[in-house]
Amino acid sequence: MPTTLDRRNRLVCLLPSETTIKGQKLINRFFSLQTLLILFVVMAVTGPENSPLSFTSAAVAQSETTDDTDVEEEEEEPLRPLVMVNCASLEHMLQNVDYVFALAERPEYSELINGALANVNDLQGFNRTKPFGLMIYVEPGLLPIPIPVGYVPVDNVELFMETVEMGPFATLKVEDEENRYEIAGPRGILQVKIVDGYAFIASDALHLDWEFEAPEEVTETVSSRYDLSLSVNVNVVGETTRNVFLTYLQSSAAGELQQGNDEPDGAYRVRKAEAEFLLEFIEQLLTHGEKLILGIQASPTTRQAILELSLDAQDDSSLSEFLIGIGGRHSYFSNAIDDKAPLTFSTSWGLDDSMKEMVMEIMSVAESEIVADMKDDEGDPTPIGKIFESLRETAEAGQVDLFSQFFIYPGGQFVLIGGMKLASGHKFGNAVADLMNRLDSDPNVAELDVNMGSHGGVTFHRVRGTKSRRQDERLYGGKPALYLGGSSKAIWYAVGGDNALTSLKLAIDQVSQAQIEVTRPPDAPLQFVVNMSTWLSKMGDGQFAELAKASFKEYPDALRLEARPTEKGGRFRLEFDEGFLRLLGLAISGRIDERFGL
Repeated sequence: MPTTLDRRNRLVCLLPSETTIKGQKLINRFFSLQTLLILFVVMAVTGPENSPLSFTSAAVAQSETTDDTDVEEEEEEPLRPLVMVNCASLEHMLQNVDYVFALAERPEYSELINGALANVNDLQGFNRTKPFGLMIYVEPGLLPIPIPVGYVPVDNVELFMETVEMGPFATLKVEDEENRYEIAGPRGILQVKIVDGYAFIASDALHLDWEFEAPEEVTETVSSRYDLSLSVNVNVVGETTRNVFLTYLQSSAAGELQQGNDEPDGAYRVRKAEAEFLLEFIEQLLTHGEKLILGIQASPTTRQAILELSLDAQDDSSLSEFLIGIGGRHSYFSNAIDDKAPLTFSTSWGLDDSMKEMVMEIMSVAESEIVADMKDDEGDPTPIGKIFESLRETAEAGQVDLFSQFFIYPGGQFVLIGGMKLASGHKFGNAVADLMNRLDSDPNVAELDVNMGSHGGVTFHRVRGTKSRRQDERLYGGKPALYLGGSSKAIWYAVGGDNALTSLKLAIDQVSQAQIEVTRPPDAPLQFVVNMSTWLSKMGDGQFAELAKASFKEYPDALRLEARPTEKGGRFRLEFDEGFLRLLGLAISGRIDERFGL
């Protein structure tokens, strides 16, 4: 084992004057995170009175002026990081690596990784079963600086230090300091403090005098849910600091919201409406947000991986009302939605006042662009104008409710169907019929059937163009036709060949059946599902197609995206079935083979 003198000599040899490029890159990757945090660093510009941090300098100054004065000491509360990157455990990560390469039938790469760990002392002294990661605080001041503090679980300090020395580092026990160490690397010296089985690592010894929360406690929720996560504690930033940042954001946005010299009025109005909505949402996030978490988990038990983004808001805040308000409603089309179909998209999204305002402005621009010069001889609105009138009434009702869904028939022919619930469906349907009649003389229309039939209270029209894209013909099995139908409650459509209208009638029948029981949970405001195996015949013969066919033929193949309100805010969740994990393993192993000529 290296002696203290050996470590001291090595420590001196590795000071910055003797650095190596390799060591610099290693330190940079772990500790230079300023660019990632620039948005949050700006929040701390108002000074220490609003900072979540409590530095020791004030306490030292106070002790110098009150030598013999009894001062009642207040119990110091643990600090909360602004940002935390957490790994549930090294054991979890290695198990996931084994799982992915086993799916790809390339277990030799798992063995390669285990061999690499053996070259670094097999990470002895490092506890493989506990969380580890990085906490980032913000030091107050006119030039705020992110303060990264690493936390690493240690079950044997001496063995841990020996493992560290396997790299371009040297370690040294700090004299007269209990549980304090130094690690010298090519770019300088890092400070280490061992507390309750964890090594806290920082670039400045003063930062290790802070009272930290126990990592296992502060990461308990995310470690139990995710293998790897990024958390942002928005409410760590003081109110005054948030206001300063919002003022800066608003003043910066004001210039961006000005119309460009050559920017058309319509494009400018749409861009401005979208930017104002986004700006208002950011203001709500900074004012009423509590925590933002991005996490990922892979599980051999559930045979899927999950990527999740969740946002918690303050109770009874306008942000909480917005996030909760987007859901809680059943879709009119629930009975027709089939998540086993090749592709399904559905939304039953509640609109608040700010979203209504944005949607209304966008529709107003679209209408003015399309129908500005399209009036009847009597000056009445064209059919398109009546369509927009129906859409505005629907948006004013406060809910966007629509779905689209692909079906596949024997022979590989696809059909696309869908619908949208309308506040005044008959008005929309009559306008569509009027529009179809006007297409009779259009040279781009090859076939036109107006009022070709009806089913379940829906009147259908059919139109086929003179031209079609090659990929559309391949997908639908020939030149597709568009079917449109309207009822008092919805507008329906289908795209495809002879089976398109049959599929549409089936969906109408399903919707017209007894509606959902009130005890059933509301539909997700947003759902998107793709079952990859049904698309393999349309993928061609490229490299990705080969990997996809090898991944999805015998393994679960669904990709699901879902957005839902939660008790504290909202959550976006992306689920990948096992076939995607096999695809990942095949892609990674293929790249490694290509890189090393295997």
